[in-house]
Amino acid sequence: MEARARTLTVVGLCLALFMTLLDSTVVNLALPAIAEDLDVRIAGLQWIIDAYILVFASLLLSAGALGDRWGRRRVFIAGMVVFCAGSLVCALAGSLAVLVAGRMVQGMGAAALLPGTMSILAAAFPDERERAKAIGIWSGTSGLALLLGPPAGGALVHFAGWPSVFYLNLPLGAVAIFLAARVFPETRDPRRGADVPGQVLAIAGLAALTYALIEGGRAGWTSPLILGALGVAVAALTGFLLVERRAADPMVPLRLFARPRFASGTAVIFLVGFGLLGSFFFLSLFLQQVQRYSAAESGVRLLPAMAAVVVAAPIAGRLAGRVGSRAPMTAGLALAGTGLLLLVTVGERTPYGSWWPVLVLFGLGLGLTMSPTNAAIIGAVDQRQAGLASAVGMTMQQVGGLIGIALLGSVVGAAGGFVLGMHRAFLIAGAAFLVGAVIAFAFMRERRRVRT
Repeated sequence: MEARARTLTVVGLCLALFMTLLDSTVVNLALPAIAEDLDVRIAGLQWIIDAYILVFASLLLSAGALGDRWGRRRVFIAGMVVFCAGSLVCALAGSLAVLVAGRMVQGMGAAALLPGTMSILAAAFPDERERAKAIGIWSGTSGLALLLGPPAGGALVHFAGWPSVFYLNLPLGAVAIFLAARVFPETRDPRRGADVPGQVLAIAGLAALTYALIEGGRAGWTSPLILGALGVAVAALTGFLLVERRAADPMVPLRLFARPRFASGTAVIFLVGFGLLGSFFFLSLFLQQVQRYSAAESGVRLLPAMAAVVVAAPIAGRLAGRVGSRAPMTAGLALAGTGLLLLVTVGERTPYGSWWPVLVLFGLGLGLTMSPTNAAIIGAVDQRQAGLASAVGMTMQQVGGLIGIALLGSVVGAAGGFVLGMHRAFLIAGAAFLVGAVIAFAFMRERRRVRT
């Protein structure tokens, strides 16, 4: 594969990652405008976020198996086409139902295109040194998306309306599809099978649980509908565990969780997703609906947290390489949890100048946590299982975010006032991070080096 083709492959993969990460940031900033335009209440806004995460998290592992069997480039292109189609549906949506449907289609596309990206990158760069550089560029895209997401998304919403955040995906996706069709190498692993029963049960269980958590406050937690949804969730997720335990080629190999480092790492990444996505969901609404900043102004005011993540992440990677994952994970989770607890002091009249350092503290904690946690999850398994372990970790983070937005949204809805409910949500999210710090400190033991 010639150098030009390899370069264009990196560009195409970075575009795909940039789109999916940017989308999650800018949609949060568009929520108040969507609420006003489509007359949507907080439960509806939760569905706009959770519909995407639900489908993405449910299909992520199975979509990876589909790419292994049918070709990762082929599935990547199909996923990008579906993601762009979903984006178009969202941009044209005139009702909450259509917008949620479009978000679900986006989730399907993202689940298809992301799992095979690292395999495509590895095939394009067989030389380990060149591959390391390419992975560094690809990983750096996430930092760029974090930095550009808030101001760019806020500006788009402010000057061009909320549909523009979805229209943005169309030209970017078209370029990624063109590059994938022209230069991406095709790779596959037909030995990996599909786990259809596990997939069906996972979707049913997560969908029922999400519905119960979002709608429980409005319909009543003891209503037959909510109790029935919770019963379906328990039955489906229990069935999922039983199927995965007996399946010849399970979607989630449960034996991996017998390893303390893997189990504790996935528990931490779940708690991070729970606290992170739920917190930013309400922080975006608070800045615009309570403190009355515009979408563009709100995006700029989220920058301290994002910049702190970008600064701390490479430092955390180097620390983990020297002293192991335990120390940066524990410190990062404690800092992020403390930051969320301090946000409880922020009210309607609290000037931004007095609380933006709390965002920096929260961002530094996140930056110190993410890289070491992912490294610990991957390092807990054999090298041949690294891709699967990474996918399981990504799935657990998304499931945590799914439950976090649903549960914390119910807490806010039941509080009788947005600011009071937001404070309660921050308390719960902060406690989740602190529990993660305890788990990391207690169970993230480093492997002992044997002297010879």
